[in-house]
Amino acid sequence: MKLSDAIEVYIKVWGVSKTYGTKRRVKYQLLAFERFIKLHSITNVYSINISVLTLWIEGLKEKGCTPLTIYYTIQVVRHFFERLVVEEYIDTNPIPEYFYHIRPYIPLRKVPSVDEVLESFESAGKSDAYPIRNRALLELAYSTGLRRMELQKLNCSCVQKDEIRVIGKRGRERIVPLGKEAKKWVDYYINTERAKVVTLTKSEDEALFLSAQGNRVSASTLHVMVRGQSRQEYSLH
Repeated sequence: MKLSDAIEVYIKVWGVSKTYGTKRRVKYQLLAFERFIKLHSITNVYSINISVLTLWIEGLKEKGCTPLTIYYTIQVVRHFFERLVVEEYIDTNPIPEYFYHIRPYIPLRKVPSVDEVLESFESAGKSDAYPIRNRALLELAYSTGLRRMELQKLNCSCVQKDEIRVIGKRGRERIVPLGKEAKKWVDYYINTERAKVVTLTKSEDEALFLSAQGNRVSASTLHVMVRGQSRQEYSLH
């Protein structure tokens, strides 16, 4: 079986990933692996051996990839070969266990202190553009611990009495308790700044957080908003 055909089937048919972002990343890494393998005149999955794989990893190091990036790249290719074994295209996985046995150390994220959180809240409330929206966003993120994409996907209908309905990864829904302070600011934002934006732009978007144009605020914008209120030290996951 040609390596290119195996990769295409792995991405499209075998459902390697559930989300678009992960699928795109996996495809990018596998195609990069395919390009390297072709440089060594290998076009099918049966001819890949430990010598070529060792050269591939050395090439990643020479490109300046971090140990963590190399680790995750090896995991992607390893899962690819494991699937080929399950589907009986190959007998064994050519990637030996010692290639991925030790995971690099990942430092813990820096956590803001209570004073820093309160300072961010005050700073958001004094910002020039949409201070109520920014304050509501920070209060909601701090109260619920939602991810950036989860905040971005929230609709007004998701906010209920003392809880919020969240659509997480792979479309999974969960109910998250909502603190009183966060609920107060979210309601205040909906009835003031958001209502004004809807009136001015005649927006019909159901998104909770709207831009000045009446569109759903992008995840990258939410990230920038939080970074801007926390001295560039902290960010949403």
